[in-house]
Amino acid sequence: MTESKISPLVSIGMPVYNGGKTIRQALDSLLAQDFENFELIISDNASTDSTGNICQQYAACDPRVRYYRNETNIGELANFNRLVYLARGKYFMWAADDDLWEPSYVSHMVNALDNNLDVVLSFCSFDTLCAIRKKIFIFQDNWSKIIRGSRFYRLFHSSYLLPWGTYRSCYIYGLIRKDILLKCGGMEPRVDIHAGADILTLLHLLYYGKFIKVNKLLYHRRYNSERLLLKEPFAQRLARQSLFSLVVSYLKWLSMWHQHYKIRRVIVKETPLQMPHKIILLISLCIAELFFYFDNLLRTTMYTIRDYQRYIGQPNHMN
Repeated sequence: MTESKISPLVSIGMPVYNGGKTIRQALDSLLAQDFENFELIISDNASTDSTGNICQQYAACDPRVRYYRNETNIGELANFNRLVYLARGKYFMWAADDDLWEPSYVSHMVNALDNNLDVVLSFCSFDTLCAIRKKIFIFQDNWSKIIRGSRFYRLFHSSYLLPWGTYRSCYIYGLIRKDILLKCGGMEPRVDIHAGADILTLLHLLYYGKFIKVNKLLYHRRYNSERLLLKEPFAQRLARQSLFSLVVSYLKWLSMWHQHYKIRRVIVKETPLQMPHKIILLISLCIAELFFYFDNLLRTTMYTIRDYQRYIGQPNHMN
């Protein structure tokens, strides 16, 4: 397909791997936007299902769609960042292959950035559909006041929020000024995507400017989670694995999150902040990391005791 020489204002990047079950709904939702000056770039990470055929059909029918396929799976982070460098628009947003957007989502996000030059990211109210419980959760995130404050205020207060304490990570799917995102290096590549790479990217963006939240429900995050169904209670794993191997796994998991906090401190050191502010932020991050370990250890202990009590109470176990 011949690409237009005129750059669109908005680039929507969709990373996908084996999204054949949901990607049609996601694509239809994006292509139905009332804002038309955008391109939709799909980076297929060597899917083995029907994803490729579906995407090729959409690319053949709509000139706004550009489809790329990786010959081999390059990993989630690399696939996310490939889209940033393929984008031609002034504004960029990532789009998950299983989410849904109201028709006015992009137009509201563009207006928010156009009318607020000190803002680097715009987002909106959102809900989450949990596929397991078949229930919709509408979130009142606790980040709105923080992201409107001064630079030091934004960075200081964000350092104390637990990486999974709220659903603020969904802000990564907001509309971002692409030049600022490029300054951050795209999605933070120095940590695993499952160890808060999205949160680190957002914290880096907060150095460059404020975020703005449009108080309209325009985004629907689908929490598909077959992975949750595969999670096995600690007590059951203890029944078939040695305590030593489980402790080693837990320590590896903690080291992954130590890397997360280490990169937070690296970002602070790399940014040209005043030295007193840097020192305060670095100390606050060290305290936040210790609190994270304490909080997680307490939660893990409570959940383990609960799971163990349930496990030993099962009839098949008693027999």
